[in-house]
Amino acid sequence: MADWIVAVAERVQPAIENLSEAGYAVYAPRYRERRGRRWRDRWLLGRYLLVERAGAWGRQYHFVVRLRGVRSVLRCDEGPLLVRESEVMGLKGRENRRGYVSVVKPPRFVAGVPVRITAGLFAGKVGRYVGEDGAKDRIEVDMLGRVQGLVLPEGCLVAG
Repeated sequence: MADWIVAVAERVQPAIENLSEAGYAVYAPRYRERRGRRWRDRWLLGRYLLVERAGAWGRQYHFVVRLRGVRSVLRCDEGPLLVRESEVMGLKGRENRRGYVSVVKPPRFVAGVPVRITAGLFAGKVGRYVGEDGAKDRIEVDMLGRVQGLVLPEGCLVAG
């Protein structure tokens, strides 16, 4: 099993093409993100590319860095920053049939925890987190002796 080194790209797509043409195995996982009604493709690792390590590190370093579109290679101590084959296989195992890595967004709050509203008309009120509704948060707040449900935009709550 081969390890992978991490290359930093100036622009991802040209760097992938140049590395591939030079004979390197490159892995740049992607995911899809929904923005309103549209889906957008995103690079999971940003400008970082995983390049399969072939042979001696020193020789490969100079070849990779000289390619157009590659800015540098991440280093740790005296050698490259290595990503183990098992980690890369784990990412590849999470890809769907279209080649996108499934990204599960963890919940920001657990249902039932107290939260404080930080913006808007109800700023400063403390309530109980109920759950998510798309890009909005649902909470319950005690107002005027009754429990009222509120739906707030994401980013208006903190643990309270």
